[in-house]
Amino acid sequence: MGMRSLTNAQLDELIACHNCHTINKKPVMQDKHYAHCANCQGLLYQANKNTLSQGLALSVSALLMLIVVNVFPIVSIEILGETQFLSLFQLVFVLTSQAFYLIAVFAIIFVILMPIVIALLEIWIFSGLLLQTKSTEMPLLLTLLRSLKPWNMSAIFLVSILIALVKLLGYANIDIHEALFSLFIYVVLSLYLIHLTNFNYLWQYAEQHCVK
Repeated sequence: MGMRSLTNAQLDELIACHNCHTINKKPVMQDKHYAHCANCQGLLYQANKNTLSQGLALSVSALLMLIVVNVFPIVSIEILGETQFLSLFQLVFVLTSQAFYLIAVFAIIFVILMPIVIALLEIWIFSGLLLQTKSTEMPLLLTLLRSLKPWNMSAIFLVSILIALVKLLGYANIDIHEALFSLFIYVVLSLYLIHLTNFNYLWQYAEQHCVK
C-alpha cells in the first residue's frame, strides 16, 4: 500500500526518522520513555511530562527578558562628550530616518514582533497542554509555532550588535545596559527551548489529552 493511499488518520500514526528518513509507526509511550528508529536506532522523540512544565517556565522567562529588551536601552555610546542611548525602537527610528525602510521593517517583524509572538504561543501551548485544556485549536497552534520558530532572528541580531560594538571600541566609550544582558539571556533560553521542544511528543500528547 503506497503512501498516497493512506488516510490522514493512518498518516498521523507514522513518523519519519531525522537521520535515515525511514518511516516508523509511532509507539504509544509512557512517561520518560524513548522512541528509536527501527532502521538506524536513532532517537525519534522522548516522552517526558517535565518537558511541559520546563517549557512553560522557560517561555515565561523568555517573555520577561523580551519585555526588558524592548523597554530599556541596549547600550549607551559616548562620542566627543555626547552620549546617546540606543534601544530597539530607537534603532528602528534611526533606520527609518536614514531611509533604510526595508531593513527597519525587517527589524520590526523579525527582531521585535516575531520573538514576542513565539513566546506568547509557547506559553499558550505549554499551559494548555499542562492543564489538558480541551481545544480544537491546539493542532493549529503547534503548526503555527513550528512554522514561526525559524524566523526568530534574535540570535543574529545579538551577534550583529556584538560585532558593531567591537568595531566601535576604539572610537567611542561604550556602556552596556540591562537590555543587552537580557537579550543574551533570551537567546540562551530560546535555543534551549528549541532543544527541549519535541513537536512529535507535543502532537501525541495533545491528541491524547487536549484535542476534542
